[in-house]
Amino acid sequence: MFANRHPIDLSFLARSVEYDAEMLGIMIEMAGEQLAELRDVLHLAQLNSDTERLRFAAHKLKSTAGLLGRRDLLEPLDLLEDMHLRPMLPGEQAELVANVLGWADRALDALAVAEPIDYTDPAT
Repeated sequence: MFANRHPIDLSFLARSVEYDAEMLGIMIEMAGEQLAELRDVLHLAQLNSDTERLRFAAHKLKSTAGLLGRRDLLEPLDLLEDMHLRPMLPGEQAELVANVLGWADRALDALAVAEPIDYTDPAT
């Protein structure tokens, strides 16, 4: 579902710190830590059929996905967060969670090698 794009686009994050390489490096590290934690929460919530934790993780992942330039993940994460309002078809929740977890793994791999210097102000 989400495999057709690069897992991260740090241009939004770079602009938000005004292309400050040191600050961008800090933000990349923080995003990686938060993403790893939320990926684990989402995975465990799915394994334990813990709907509330799953909804919590989906909600928190929306901001992380946005920071990492993946606004296309907001709708699927909204579906998971609001699943108590709209029942899902059999297997739909598991498929969405699997896709989000796959993206998270690819994003963490990309963050591990991301270099702040790669995201410089295009105006300079």
